[in-house]
Amino acid sequence: MRILFLLFTFTFSVFSFAQENEDAQKVDKYLDAAASFYYKQQYVKALNLSKKALSISLSTNDEYHLALSYNLIGTIYNDFSQTKRALNFYTKALAYANKVENDTLRLWIYSNIGNVYYYNENDTDFEKSILYYSKSLKLAEKLNDSLQITFIRLNIANAFFEIDKVDAGIAYIKPLSSYIESRKNTESIITYYDLLGKYYSIKGNNKDAEINFFNAINLAKEEEAAFQLHDLYQNLSDHYYNINNTHEGAKYHKLKMKFKVDFQSEERLDTIEQVATQIELDEYKYHFEQIELKNELQNQKIKVSRIIIVSISIIILILLILIYTLYRNVANRKRNHAKLFVANQELTEAKNRAEENAVLKSQFISTVSHELRTPLYGVIGLTNIILEENKNIINQENLQSLRFSTRYLLALINDLLEINKAEENKIILKKSPFNLEKEMAVIIKSLLFMADGNGNQLRVAIDKEIPKVLLGDEIRLSQIMMNLISNALKFTENGFVKIEAILISMQETTCQVELSVSDTGIGIKEEDHQKIFENFVQIERKHGDYQGTGLGLPIVKRLVSLFGGTIQVESSENKGTKFSFVIHLDYLDELPVDSSVKSEKSSMEKKLQILVVEDNKINQIVTKKIIERNDYSCTIAETGHEAIDILKTTAFDIILMDINMPTLDGYETTKIIRELGIQTPIIALTAFERSEVEAKAKEFGISGVIIKPFVPEVLFEMMDDLLNANNQDE
Repeated sequence: MRILFLLFTFTFSVFSFAQENEDAQKVDKYLDAAASFYYKQQYVKALNLSKKALSISLSTNDEYHLALSYNLIGTIYNDFSQTKRALNFYTKALAYANKVENDTLRLWIYSNIGNVYYYNENDTDFEKSILYYSKSLKLAEKLNDSLQITFIRLNIANAFFEIDKVDAGIAYIKPLSSYIESRKNTESIITYYDLLGKYYSIKGNNKDAEINFFNAINLAKEEEAAFQLHDLYQNLSDHYYNINNTHEGAKYHKLKMKFKVDFQSEERLDTIEQVATQIELDEYKYHFEQIELKNELQNQKIKVSRIIIVSISIIILILLILIYTLYRNVANRKRNHAKLFVANQELTEAKNRAEENAVLKSQFISTVSHELRTPLYGVIGLTNIILEENKNIINQENLQSLRFSTRYLLALINDLLEINKAEENKIILKKSPFNLEKEMAVIIKSLLFMADGNGNQLRVAIDKEIPKVLLGDEIRLSQIMMNLISNALKFTENGFVKIEAILISMQETTCQVELSVSDTGIGIKEEDHQKIFENFVQIERKHGDYQGTGLGLPIVKRLVSLFGGTIQVESSENKGTKFSFVIHLDYLDELPVDSSVKSEKSSMEKKLQILVVEDNKINQIVTKKIIERNDYSCTIAETGHEAIDILKTTAFDIILMDINMPTLDGYETTKIIRELGIQTPIIALTAFERSEVEAKAKEFGISGVIIKPFVPEVLFEMMDDLLNANNQDE
């Protein structure tokens, strides 16, 4: 009898092993369709589809699908008793299954090889079939696949029945009762009942034999299982003949013939023979292509090897050249290194000298400016005193010339200090609230005399959209505008100078403002547009001699860059000039409230007692005149020691302290005064640059710093602020 449906039918529900690509999916479809045709006994169609699947798998070297294809082809040839071919295909299937190390494939193929030895008409070998079934069973138990275990046990039992070892066979069937009762697989149930029928028939239990045979037949009818109905009617017919019931035996033998499949028809045999030949041709073609491919790869390897050998030779040659070049370079480098070492020493020495020179230059400028400012303070002060005390000579040309010369000399000193600070990056912008419109008004007012002198008009246009309260360094911004406006007035006669401020953009807390100064003066040649920003450069003018240091515009350029802008110039001869720049400024919605509110009555309204500590006689006279002209009392101390002695017995409202004094300078004098517990506000009157003394002055207890020469109003304003702050502290 035919045992069980052969174990390729379950392969097509477990394709998760296969690579999910287009070719693999096509092979899956062919194999599914082939299995379906096999079930319907349409073997030629099944075989042709299996061949197509095999052909694609060979071309893609898909070992998993090769195993499946060979397994199905082997099964078909086994049905046609083509034992030799079937074993050949199963052997190939097993080889590919071992390559992919797939136990499920291996158990199917072992079981199917067992079927070959079971059905071999010429050389049936049930012992070998049991051997291969047993191998398959071990793999099924390893995978814990209950369905496969059931089928294989039934196969083994059937083989034992064929060699009259029914007790050994029934031992494989009995453990399956619980699985059979679960009725998960009808095919296995049919076979189970069939084998029980055979067992009871052999044992002489005819009633139980017939019950099991009919149970199997009824289920096979429901499933329309033609294969199994043929074998079941054969087994039932044999049973009746064995108990001498020839009538029933003949009846079921006749029924068996309805389900007989003609495997030996000439047409089918020719077809499967042709297909087998085509499969062999496909395999030869595949192997031939593989050989050609290997040869091509070998040729490519040879070509690559040649290229590599040539490349290595070239590389070695290049390396030799490089080594020689390196050797020469090392020798040259040693020579150059020696030269560079000497040059580096010279450069280091030059750098040190340059740094020393820079320090000396800075010290020189600071010392010279101090030494010039000190007598200038006296000259400017005395000139002002003479003019104020003698109103009748105020218009004398000599005195006015003296006043102009002193102011010019002071401006020169300030410019030198400013450009020195800019070159050494010592200028740091401060942030304080200011109103641009008011600041411009102050600048214009201070330059009106200069405009009137050349018959010029000053025009101002401030954009109303510019925030009222800007945050920035108003002093540096004023310095920029003063330089530009005074330049414009100097080079313009009987014309006008326009100052303009335009809002470019506004963000949440910042804004961009364009400031410009344009005039109708003599203009600048195009080739001189960049020269004017160089230090000490004064371009030639046709219309007259214009005095100046040549430092104003370089200072402007450096200050504008600190504001994050770039100065632009537009000018042509005899048509005027325009300087413009854009700066970024923070802004506030309103002016911050000052927490230190001044008292309604200023401390300056009373007659103040002021101590002046100054060693220079002329400066003593000038400072004393400035103080007494404001109706305050003034006491002079020529040294620091004298000042300390006076303060031990007399109280003062304000102390004006010179910094540069012999024996005991202003810092040490202040330190001793503070150690005595005297908290009187001390204002340093010094000719040194503010940045040089401010930090140290604060450290020693000096309350404020005024740079000489100074405007008296600035001094009195600071005195007022300090006294009011002192009163609030008390």
